Amino acid sequence: MSRRVTGSYKKFRKKYLQAKNKEGTQHCYICGVELDFNVHPVINTSATIDHIIPLSKGGKLKDLNNIALCCYKCNCSKGDTI
Repeated sequence: MSRRVTGSYKKFRKKYLQAKNKEGTQHCYICGVELDFNVHPVINTSATIDHIIPLSKGGKLKDLNNIALCCYKCNCSKGDTI
């Protein structure tokens, strides 16, 4: 099941990433690479939000317990797997 990204979620994602960036150095929870919050969003080390339980598998969109920081490369590789 595919879900459309809404303006509300885009704002949530932006605020979440800004807050994590202010906390200092962050790492991908899968591979451990240091995340870069200041590069184009499709660069391998750019910071993204990963839904640990994918939305297509019943994960909640804005549930902080279902979100982890992930590099773009790992997030794309993981896809909709748990």
